[in-house]
Amino acid sequence: MRWLVPVLACAACGDNIAETALDAPPAKDAPAPACTAIFGGNLVDSASGSANCPSLDGAGIVFSLAEPQLAVPVAIAIDVGPSPAAGDYSSETVPDWSVYSYELDMNGGGGTCLYSAGGSATPTGSFTMTLTAADATAVHGTLSIIAWVLVFPGTSCGTVDNETIALSF
Repeated sequence: MRWLVPVLACAACGDNIAETALDAPPAKDAPAPACTAIFGGNLVDSASGSANCPSLDGAGIVFSLAEPQLAVPVAIAIDVGPSPAAGDYSSETVPDWSVYSYELDMNGGGGTCLYSAGGSATPTGSFTMTLTAADATAVHGTLSIIAWVLVFPGTSCGTVDNETIALSF
């Protein structure tokens, strides 16, 4: 009976995972990876899902990010042309870009907190973007944005004057 315990213990040591499942490529109809946005600054939150993925609009790349703390989605537009190529982009190399959203002051000030950045905004803010893949229907990569918080008098929007948004798509 003593020999049965080691035999049973060795039988339980296997990982029970077929190597072919680990090594197999993803199925062609597998769902696309979720697009994730991480917000930092006064808004500390994250949102993930296909609604946060970019689209091409004929002039460049556009996002509409759902951030539960804001009154409207964060609208992002980066004019990299109708057929962007994989590579690095930034606010220093792309003059036409914008970020916009707002929230109502829920801390008693009664005003509005405006989140803004862009080539024609004041202050401009900044972005860096790396496109790892791009074709006529989709783009994939990362985007990092610094947008300014514009505060109306008597409004409490938090303790920092800019927001960061880090995206993977």
